[in-house]
Amino acid sequence: MNRVIIQVIILFLIIYSNLFALSIEPKEAMKYIGDKNVRFISSDNTQAYIKEHIMGAISIYLHNIELKDNKDIEEYLSLKGITNTQLLIIYSNISISNTYLLEDFFNNIGHKRVVVLNDGCHGIKLLDPNQKIYNKLKSKRKKYEILLTLTKDEDELKKHKEKIKSIDAKMDIIKPKFLILQGIEHKYPPSEYIIDNNIDSKIQP
Repeated sequence: MNRVIIQVIILFLIIYSNLFALSIEPKEAMKYIGDKNVRFISSDNTQAYIKEHIMGAISIYLHNIELKDNKDIEEYLSLKGITNTQLLIIYSNISISNTYLLEDFFNNIGHKRVVVLNDGCHGIKLLDPNQKIYNKLKSKRKKYEILLTLTKDEDELKKHKEKIKSIDAKMDIIKPKFLILQGIEHKYPPSEYIIDNNIDSKIQP
């Protein structure tokens, strides 16, 4: 099939899914970070997840997994620690089509509570109070770095270096508290996910 036609079809499916998908804004979603009854899910690949993800989020990239029937799906989601009653907040940092593909996946297996996070990690980062404090400290540090290059007086140089050291210490304390983190996937205890019996045993195409 012509590549242009395929791209048009994909675009149509994304727009169509978007019309019916329930969404949540970053400001509201922030309230659920750390809530055991809510699971944030990155729909991007492993590399994108490691680079940047929401605190406590897991990764489900459908392009890399093969789930043939209900048993496969239940085992996979159980190992991810997802429960039937959790609110699932799905997001993407690189492709909105990943988000709606995963949202459609959960709708097809009958999961009752699924929403899409608008603006992904970016929206959360802009609202994160610790990120704002960190950015101010970073800006302040740059000013002292400039002063180091302009100052010749030894006493003044010493003061500037001490200020930078103090700022670095504060930044090191704040960084682990970010709502947007880097690193490998967060692991949760296995659950016992059960698919709605009214849903067909095969994943819908």
